[in-house]
Amino acid sequence: MDIQTPAALLERAADHLEELAGKATSGPWVRLRNGNVVSAIRRMTFGLVVAKRMDEVDANWVAALNPAVAAPLVSWLRETGGQLQDEPVQTSDQEYALDLARIILGETT
Repeated sequence: MDIQTPAALLERAADHLEELAGKATSGPWVRLRNGNVVSAIRRMTFGLVVAKRMDEVDANWVAALNPAVAAPLVSWLRETGGQLQDEPVQTSDQEYALDLARIILGETT
């Protein structure tokens, strides 16, 4: 069985999130009145790029969590991973970072 350190898990999640955000249509994303979520940058320069038609609540959520959110999350995951290089998990913030990393990587139970 391959044992992974908390620091390695956080780094892997940061890398994965950074890769996903880098491939996604850049934000900010906005929700139109018709429920479509679009990239505001693409809308202004290239016409509408529709991600998906969804209800208002889901559309607002997706628009708020556009790829621009990845940069601060990646920084936080890496900073927390640096704190855990040679130390055990000691704070709730570190636990939250590990929880988020597992969700990003699809490793939740």
